[in-house]
Amino acid sequence: MKSLKCGIDFGTSNSAIGVMEDDCLNLVKFKDDKTIIPSAIFFNYETMRPSYGDDAIDDYAYGAEGRLVRSLKSMLGTGLIDERTSLRNRAISFKEILIIYLKHLREKTEEYFGGKIVKTVAGRPVFFCDGDELKDKIAENTLEQALREAGFKDISFEYEPVAAAYDYQQGVEKQELALIVDIGGGTSDFSVIKLISNKKSKVLAN
Repeated sequence: MKSLKCGIDFGTSNSAIGVMEDDCLNLVKFKDDKTIIPSAIFFNYETMRPSYGDDAIDDYAYGAEGRLVRSLKSMLGTGLIDERTSLRNRAISFKEILIIYLKHLREKTEEYFGGKIVKTVAGRPVFFCDGDELKDKIAENTLEQALREAGFKDISFEYEPVAAAYDYQQGVEKQELALIVDIGGGTSDFSVIKLISNKKSKVLAN
């Protein structure tokens, strides 16, 4: 079984995950060959099995009995992530639900590419929690722990606006300033980044 190096963009509304193969990034295709999946999980009380992404939203929209959970990312760094919620006759923490969702992404990736994930780079906002460094660190630690418990290996993080600038940076021949605008489902992120050819980009303001 081949070893996979993956990058994951876990978003408030949608997520995507890809693998580097022969210096080329290939994205996992989910339902209807979409390369993004809604960050949603539906616990179906009739089948007692969860569904994910578009299937989760469809199950909820068409009236299946159960519980739809979305926007898990927005709970990182808050006390809500450890709160327990009711799933029919049992209680489960939102952190546990996050792990179940991330595990689904890992399993889909390994199935799609026929390998085992051995290295993971995960995107993160410059600030999970504005103006609170402690909560921001707690948020990253919680996400790292959830990824690890979901089976991801050798985890590191990259700022989402820096990741967004990488493609453009490949053609940069001299130092440039770039404004990266990330309109998300939970937050909007405006970052000024110093781009340097073949060197690490730096977030100057956010």
